Amino acid sequence: MYPIDVATLNEAATASRLRARFGSDGRARLEPEAGGVTGALGRIVAATFAAMDDEDWARLKLCGSPTCRWAFFDRSRNHSSRWCAMASCGNRAKARRFREQHTAHA
Repeated sequence: MYPIDVATLNEAATASRLRARFGSDGRARLEPEAGGVTGALGRIVAATFAAMDDEDWARLKLCGSPTCRWAFFDRSRNHSSRWCAMASCGNRAKARRFREQHTAHA
């Protein structure tokens, strides 16, 4: 995660006034006390926090293309995907690398 991303998440958590709440089943959850857009952002932060406890969290990745940077779920067997979509970002990266290698040799 980039430092600006951490600062953004911390600000959203603070602004939404996230609080721990317990259901009748005893399970804990985070809920924002703020309403509106700020509360909605707090719900996203709370969902992110809960998802980080799941073993699949490591499969959530950031696209390797510097012009894309979309988040995607890596469904590959060996957790090695680098791009959100091979047809677009992956293809562009490979074509760029091919051009750079052949330009250097020419």
